[in-house]
Amino acid sequence: MTRARGRVTTMAVLAAAGGVMAGIGGAVHGVGEVLQGSGRPDGLFIDSWATGRIASNLGGEPGLTVVPDVLVSGVLTLLASAAVVWWSAGHLDHRYGGRVLAVLSLALLLVGGGVGPPVMGLLAALVAGAANRARRGPARRAQGPADRALAATWPTLFWLCLADYALLVVGSLAAGVVLDVDISDVFVYGLFLTLVLMPLAALAGTARVAATTRTPDTVRSAG
Repeated sequence: MTRARGRVTTMAVLAAAGGVMAGIGGAVHGVGEVLQGSGRPDGLFIDSWATGRIASNLGGEPGLTVVPDVLVSGVLTLLASAAVVWWSAGHLDHRYGGRVLAVLSLALLLVGGGVGPPVMGLLAALVAGAANRARRGPARRAQGPADRALAATWPTLFWLCLADYALLVVGSLAAGVVLDVDISDVFVYGLFLTLVLMPLAALAGTARVAATTRTPDTVRSAG
């Protein structure tokens, strides 16, 4: 059971890291909107940054907002981003931790937090939900070669997901702002990669937990 708990913990770490990165990414959008000042957006879709290297190298960090004022949208985005970081950092092990993160991520999407950060938050919520189900659910061992093969991919997927999240948030800012390199296309590819990797990680992590859990039946058979 100790090994199984360890697998659940690493799933929770991945979910928390993804949620925190999503909140940081959302905050970048919020800062740009606040700096633009008060004004009515032309429509639902806006560029969070109108000037500077983020505007030129990251496509202006586009997003959408239902708020009729850019400044207010930016303030709400910063608040939603802070809530995403706070919840991800310390509350994902709550029974409804993944669901709350999903709601916060949707709120971030609607107030101007861009597209990438809310999607990252939703995917982190998916992994958090899988971790909580693995923690509470009935223990079973992985059955068959497909389950074992999926479970074996967990360590690789764990590190790939962390690297991809770091690229999307830290790497894109470092390249676009510090190095002054247009990385907008790389960000899009990285986001698509996340859409593939995180659901696979949720499945692989669950299979890994199942593969390292001793059920009453397996204990009796071992005895």
